[in-house]
Amino acid sequence: MYEFLLSFARPQTLAAWLVAAAVFGTFVTVFLPYLQGNKLETRLKAVASQREKLRKQSRAALEKKGLRRKDDSVVGTISSKLNLAQALEDPNVVKLMNQAGLRGPGPISAFYFARMALPFAGAGLMFFYIFFV
Repeated sequence: MYEFLLSFARPQTLAAWLVAAAVFGTFVTVFLPYLQGNKLETRLKAVASQREKLRKQSRAALEKKGLRRKDDSVVGTISSKLNLAQALEDPNVVKLMNQAGLRGPGPISAFYFARMALPFAGAGLMFFYIFFV
């Protein structure tokens, strides 16, 4: 038994075991992919079901919410109640706001509100400055 254990200390035996381990590793590396099953079909089914799920979600979202956006902010509510879009109508406002990158009803409502409110705010500020400063 002692002789058997000493044989592992010889360089020839160690080299043989290392070569055997390298050959085994090479065989495992080369042939292991062939031993595994083909998972492509299951992946394709999973991708198709996920795609169908996303399609249903997007269609439901489009049906639930229209493409036209509404301005539900406080400024938009005030602007629509006072009908500022018709009172302060300017044909180039929408075009210029779109060119500036401000699209949708929110920025337009804010612009009309500012156009209505800032003269009063400026007058109040000037009144304060003239009489108290």
